[in-house]
Amino acid sequence: YNPYDANAIAVIASVEGKGGYQIGYVPKHLAKLIAPIMDAGRTIEAFFQEVTGIRGRSLGVQFGLKLT
Repeated sequence: YNPYDANAIAVIASVEGKGGYQIGYVPKHLAKLIAPIMDAGRTIEAFFQEVTGIRGRSLGVQFGLKLT
């Protein structure tokens, strides 16, 4: 639960044998669309696609979504 944004969705990266690490949040405009689906009990799996950046500086991660 996020008291500042009811639709906030944390992005957790799982590392085998190490656990999970929060690496950020789903962008607000996408979370607004995805959160009601998750709240209805559906599972959404994310899969890593690419780290984005400029001149070696990481600025974000692109990921795909799969509704299960």
